[in-house]
Amino acid sequence: MDDPDRPIGDPLDPATKFAKKKAALNETMVQTFGRIGSHLWQLGEGPERLEDNQNDMDEFLLEHTAARRLPLRFCQELHISRAHVLQSLCISLTDELVDTLDDAAEEGTISPEATSEVMLADFIMSGVTRDAKPNSGATTYVVAEVSGSLNHHDITRAKERAAALQAATGCATIPTIAATVIPEPQRAQAKAEGVRVFLLVHQ
Repeated sequence: MDDPDRPIGDPLDPATKFAKKKAALNETMVQTFGRIGSHLWQLGEGPERLEDNQNDMDEFLLEHTAARRLPLRFCQELHISRAHVLQSLCISLTDELVDTLDDAAEEGTISPEATSEVMLADFIMSGVTRDAKPNSGATTYVVAEVSGSLNHHDITRAKERAAALQAATGCATIPTIAATVIPEPQRAQAKAEGVRVFLLVHQ
């Protein structure tokens, strides 16, 4: 006979104990299947994440190589002295040049979009030309795109960003591309469009 003084749900009640065990088992199963589903999702995403991380690392190493090697290459092959790196992997665009770009955008010389594009350039350097051309001795800028394999998008970006910087500063600006792979058709296209191309040995 049941004890009328025992509270409802007393742990000694077999029905209550069974209900609690069933509820606990259900909760454990839900958590377990949730963890399994999470692991399966991560396994499915794993290769893509690994590839993205590898691409980011390759891009970082490429730009690091460019930051170290391009200044000397440009000075030697573009005949530039008194060189100053204004933007690279480790250097943010100088405040002076940012102000120049902003002023040009406010005056309508270049568009705000063009200003943003210049700020996205992989490498910018300034210096003084040493050749015998009419503008010899004047400040010259070099804008470079850094790429694994040269393509027509690199050529377009280099041209447009250099043109915007030249319009904003009033100084000659040389569009360049440094790439580890330079297909001959793209090399010919770059030459035809006035973009200098440099082979970048990725180490």
